[in-house]
Order: sequence, then C-alpha cells, then structure tokens
Amino acid sequence: MQYNKNFRQEQVEKLANMELTHVKSDMHLDFDGKFLELPIIVDEKEVVEGVLCNRYGGFGYVIAPSPQAGCCVKCDFCDMSNLPYKGNLSAEVILEQIALVLNRAIKFGYKVTERPLKISFVKGGEGLLNPEFPRALELIAENLEAPIKVSTTFPDRNTPHKVYKDIERFASTYPEVTQMQISLISTNEEYRQSRVKVPLIPFKDLRKYGESWKEKVPNPRKMTLTFTLTENTPCDPKEICDILPPDYFAVRIRDWMPTLKGIELGLLSPTERKVYETSKKFEDYGYQMIPGKPGGTERKFKLTAGHIIKMYNQLVNRNNNL
Repeated sequence: MQYNKNFRQEQVEKLANMELTHVKSDMHLDFDGKFLELPIIVDEKEVVEGVLCNRYGGFGYVIAPSPQAGCCVKCDFCDMSNLPYKGNLSAEVILEQIALVLNRAIKFGYKVTERPLKISFVKGGEGLLNPEFPRALELIAENLEAPIKVSTTFPDRNTPHKVYKDIERFASTYPEVTQMQISLISTNEEYRQSRVKVPLIPFKDLRKYGESWKEKVPNPRKMTLTFTLTENTPCDPKEICDILPPDYFAVRIRDWMPTLKGIELGLLSPTERKVYETSKKFEDYGYQMIPGKPGGTERKFKLTAGHIIKMYNQLVNRNNNL
C-alpha cells in the first residue's frame, strides 16, 4: 500500500488519544530521540515493555508491544528468561500498549504523525502461545494500517500451530506487508532445543509453513530465519539448505548482546569475523540476507528485551524498602 501521510496522521492521532482502560505508565527512558522505552503497567498488576525506535536504515519508527507478561520459552541468551512468566495479554491490552507508546512519543517530540510506522512483535513474550494474538492483529489493522512483523521461536504445541494459521490467513488479505520471522537460534536442532525450555517446531514442519507462506501471502518478504549469534553457536547453512531452502526462507544474522543470564551460562559475544563469515556463507548458499545488527543506541546502552522491566521493578522495590 502506498504511504498516505494525511490518512496515517489521522489514524495515529486518533489511536494516540484513545481512552485507556487497562494500561498506564509513570516512567520512561528516552535515548536522544532515537529510542523510547516504557514500563507499562497492565491492570495494576503486571509490568510489560513497550518500545519505539528508529527503523533499520529507514525513514520512520518501529513500535514493539508485548503479547505476554514474561515469557515461558526462556531462551538462554535473552534477558526475559529470568523474569517471571505471568501469562497472555488480551487483544485489547496489546492495542492499548501501542496507543500508549504513540501518546508518549508525541508528548516527547517523536514525529510519529509524520513518518511511517511499523509494528514489530520482537519483545515481551511469545505471541504464538497467545490465543488472543490473531485478534490483536485484527484490532491493530482496524486502527492503524502499518507493516507488521511477528517474531517467534515457534513452540511445538497445539496453540502455536493454530495461531500461526490464523496469522497466515490475516496476512493473506492485509493490505500492508506482514513479516514472519522465526528465531531459529542455530542450524543444529539439538543445540537449538538446548537453549530453550519448551519444545520447538522441527525443521521439517517449519518447511511446510515456509512453503505455505510463500504460496498464500502476497508478500515481498519470505519467511525469515533469524540467528542470535554467539561465538559458539553452531550456524552453518549446509545443515539446513536442503530442508529450509532459500526458495522459501530469508536469513537474518543478529550478533548477541550480552545479558546477565547469558553471561551466567558462559555465552560469549561473537567476533566480527564470525558474524561476517557466517553471513557470507548464507549468501553463498543463495539466501536473501535481511539486515539485523543492533543499532548504535541499542548496542551502546545494551537495550535488551526485558531490561526496562527489571529497572522499573528495582526502583519500585527500592522505594518500598526506604
């Protein structure tokens, strides 16, 4: 869909001013107009994370709401892994998070009414484990037509398979681009499974979804396989090129930013050489490469998923103990 500035401005302003009944925020972190983070309090009980930042190498902003409070997947390299898992969020709460982030962004000088927006589910839990997630996408589409990215580890349970099919149906008719990103972690299935606490979809089943996505979604983006690369992550395209071929999948290499949990487990940040050589191997096998390196602000301040929740909880607990 061609970007219509006036139409988007009306949508953004209306959404930013909607009445909020489930969420609020009394703190924010603003990194020089490039990165805005909010600890969002849901129904006076749970704290989740809402983020707005500059798009990768592009003109506009990304908004990242949370589909869950906490995350039960517990990836070893993720800061969310040592936060308690509290469960799914409703479709209304997910939409209200976006509204709240937009409201605060306007208040703090971000030009969200003038620049393109993208909704990216890359933080705050596992959307495919939330049965409400497809309805949240529908609510977003009703209020703000913008590109959407869904990032998932793809747990191998009944709910994620059903939710995926609902996402595919949504994407097949949504006029904006919908991206599906699978956190594959490693090209070695045993290593991949060892890094998480829930069963993950086998590669052979993921191939079927990659084929289906390409067939049914009128989309310029293939399903993307993303690798959060540490120095010791097995990541060799020859292990997957036959079962997850470049005809159906693109690849995104993201070098791991240190987290407390990962450091405790002995994970090491990859060298620039490893990142370059791994990317080059995938290119040589014919995979389309999607940009994925952390931005300068993100890297400088180690803005990993979940850190703003921890910071907020520490401040609240400190005040309670004074």
